Amino acid sequence: MKKLSAILPKFEHLLAGILPRKHTHFAMGDLPIPVAVLTAVGLHSGRRLLIVPTPECVDQAIADATVFYPGLPVLPLVPADDEEALLTGERIGQVRTILETEKPCLIVTSIHALLQPVPNPKQLTAVTLHLSVNDAFPFDTLAQQLIHLGYQREELVVEPLTFAIHGGILDIWASGEAAPLRVEFFGDDIESIRRFDPATQCSISRETTLSIPPAPSAKFKTTQLLPKLSDCAVCLYDTPAIEAILEQLQPVSSSSTNRDYLHRTLQTFQNRVCWMGEPLQAELPAVALVAHPVNGVGEIAGKGGTHHPDFYARIRKELLQDLDTRARQKERIFICVDTAAAYELLAHELPPDSPITLIQAALSEGFSLANLKLSVVSQRDLYPVQRTWRHVRRKTAVVSGQRREYAFDVEPGELVVHLSHGIGKFVGLTEIDHNGKRIEVFTLEYAHGTKLHVPTTHAHLLSRYIGPDSR
Repeated sequence: MKKLSAILPKFEHLLAGILPRKHTHFAMGDLPIPVAVLTAVGLHSGRRLLIVPTPECVDQAIADATVFYPGLPVLPLVPADDEEALLTGERIGQVRTILETEKPCLIVTSIHALLQPVPNPKQLTAVTLHLSVNDAFPFDTLAQQLIHLGYQREELVVEPLTFAIHGGILDIWASGEAAPLRVEFFGDDIESIRRFDPATQCSISRETTLSIPPAPSAKFKTTQLLPKLSDCAVCLYDTPAIEAILEQLQPVSSSSTNRDYLHRTLQTFQNRVCWMGEPLQAELPAVALVAHPVNGVGEIAGKGGTHHPDFYARIRKELLQDLDTRARQKERIFICVDTAAAYELLAHELPPDSPITLIQAALSEGFSLANLKLSVVSQRDLYPVQRTWRHVRRKTAVVSGQRREYAFDVEPGELVVHLSHGIGKFVGLTEIDHNGKRIEVFTLEYAHGTKLHVPTTHAHLLSRYIGPDSR
């Protein structure tokens, strides 16, 4: 099965030919998210920073970067939220990772998250505790140090930011960790570190190291992260949406607007800075990278409410015929679908000798590059359903005995699309017996009362069925 990385050499060659050689700051149009990812990575061989309008765009960019560059470290930065300690703890961990990562990577963040204060890196590094197997650590002072870092001592660790000590064993759910860890001491010597399930208290994996940063409630001196990323090449959206967000945010500086701060700080950066948006900044040289979203089934069908599935099927057939014709006229056409089931389904809809390249890859949206005579079509361009791109911050897969939370937000009675079985009515989240075990399933109802139970582990096969005006 081919991969989308096949287009990278031609895109990188194109980018190298159109980027200005005498200017480090330049402007491009409002690029689709996948093209913004390609551009950001293509600007520089070291660290890159991609600044997008919203957290949902962050999630899209992360997904797309994983498709194009599976070996490239992608480092997100989420906004701080005082009402959810785990999320704030995750942000602290992300700041540490971003500052400590010196190798080539892609940092992806929203403008809101980037301009929020972050803990002072020197203070954060100085107070973070580091435990390693076979190393020694003064066990007698450990409890007091953890309390000083903002952790709460409990009899049993079942919540983040708590710890418990029983004999020579420390249980702690450190800030930013998806699950708690158990550290076994012999005197001051660390004999083992294991991750465990807070519901069963049973170990689930072995670790060799554990870093314990301060809890979000601890008092930090704060600073701005952006100046500390001056080695990065930068791609940022410069659109009316970004402008509105900048005006709503708390001013970073008392002497200037957030936009002035952004411009002034980026002027000190060592590498290229690409401003993406329309209208283009008049004072910057313009780069003619012509990229547009794909005109998919939903756009072709037009607005006006939800249409019958047969209507969409007819539009999709016409779109595939048009793509096939263009491919035979030497335009490079790639179609990306999310799953193997969708791949097989679409393979039957294309002519056997079609020059279209079909790829299994979950791309956030399609795009066309006129410079390369290339179009990449995503699954959402072919099926008018809504996909919620949501970064799953709490990794609940290791936590048993508790009801999990899912990003599949559909109300009972609404229509959903199963990639293999088509459109059905969503009944709800239920439990069934399967091989002697109780498992959670999404239940769908089809004609004549036929029910389909979809395990929650297969939630990626389901999407909300909506009309094009709701996308």
